[in-house]
Amino acid sequence: MSFLPYAPVSSGTWATAISGSTVLHGGLVVLLATSSITLLPDPSGIPLRAPEYEITLEILDLPAIEPADDPRAIPEDAIPLDPVLETAAELEAVIPDTIAPVAEATPIQPEPEEAMALEPAVEPDFTEPEPLPVPTDPAPVPLPDPDALAIDDLSPIDDTIVSPLAETVSIAPIIEPQDAPIAQELTLLEEPPTDVVLPEPVAPLPDDVVLLPDVDGTADPVGEPPLPDVSPGDDPVTGDTGGALVDNPTIAMQSVAQLLQRIRAASAPACTMALPRLAGADTAGLALIGADAAALDQYAAVVLDGSSFAVTQSRELLDPAQCAVVDMIRQIESYPATRLGLAMPDTTLVSGDRLRATVTGASGLFLTLLLIDDGGVVQDLARFTTLQDDTAVVDVPVARVGQARTTRQAFVAIGTQDAPLDLAASIGGSADDVLGSLPTDVLRGAVFGLVTFDVR
Repeated sequence: MSFLPYAPVSSGTWATAISGSTVLHGGLVVLLATSSITLLPDPSGIPLRAPEYEITLEILDLPAIEPADDPRAIPEDAIPLDPVLETAAELEAVIPDTIAPVAEATPIQPEPEEAMALEPAVEPDFTEPEPLPVPTDPAPVPLPDPDALAIDDLSPIDDTIVSPLAETVSIAPIIEPQDAPIAQELTLLEEPPTDVVLPEPVAPLPDDVVLLPDVDGTADPVGEPPLPDVSPGDDPVTGDTGGALVDNPTIAMQSVAQLLQRIRAASAPACTMALPRLAGADTAGLALIGADAAALDQYAAVVLDGSSFAVTQSRELLDPAQCAVVDMIRQIESYPATRLGLAMPDTTLVSGDRLRATVTGASGLFLTLLLIDDGGVVQDLARFTTLQDDTAVVDVPVARVGQARTTRQAFVAIGTQDAPLDLAASIGGSADDVLGSLPTDVLRGAVFGLVTFDVR
């Protein structure tokens, strides 16, 4: 055999070479596979961990599975549903139209219970109480015979105290105004002047006058004490009378009657007036109202000169701008008797308080209620007035602008018989303009009530 490249190659040579190469390479593979086992680490030394599981919930949107619309998704061995082969007539034959009624079950009757006998009620023993002794009537106390007293024909409130000297007139009823306000002594303050105004603006109103209805024509003022007995056969009269016999007049009533005579007889200075008032069962009061303190002292000395009875005096100063109020009241024929019961519980107010007052004895009259502040401005209080039975009730807030003054505010009630005072066009003006234009004949027949108060 020849290994030269140019020698011809037989088929056996190639077979030998291929066989030898296969055996050689196969042996190398087996040797490498068996020798690599010794190089691997020992598995017994590796720690084994337990498998960890994590469970989560997932909400699937419905429908999660789409319906199988593809006819190829239906298996071939599926059993088809049997269709309804019965007709309507067959179904009616099978289902009856009516249902046979079921026999009602016999109710179980409860066993009768034996009636329980009631135990007889035991009445407690009753013992009659001992009769009370019959009270005996005390012996009547003899009353002294009333003395005939000569007093004035006008009272400070309702003009019912008359003179016993008259013989041809009837007896008038007596009303004791025990709740009439008593003015207190004023304390002078050295402070600059100011004005008192109402919180709401004052404008002329058509209802500046309140008409109090007269129920029966003879109604007595509400809140006054009952009328005393009069002589039989005589009818009570109102208005001015010549006199009549009064049973048991009090000392205060006699003192007030003498004060009325003394005030009418004395000559009063300008812008000065005096009003007698009841200060108690045994004491009369005298309110001196005006713009000049010295003139008030002189006038009081003239009125009380030679008097033998006790009198409680008070001074109530007004501003000169309020003098028209004094002049108007002095024109009234019944002055100084105040025939309207104007009562004001509190005559000392603080700015922001409410002025509360009542007016009695004005039944059947046209009533005008005016406030004249210490600046001389006239304001109408009709819209702040309500009527309760025969009593006019005033409730209005007041406020002061600026510092307090030594002068007081004037609250006056005027009652007229025929027509109301025509003040609607002038309300809000000065006292001289509003009150100075009133007719004299109207004022002479009017009745009045006056009270002054202080706003701090």
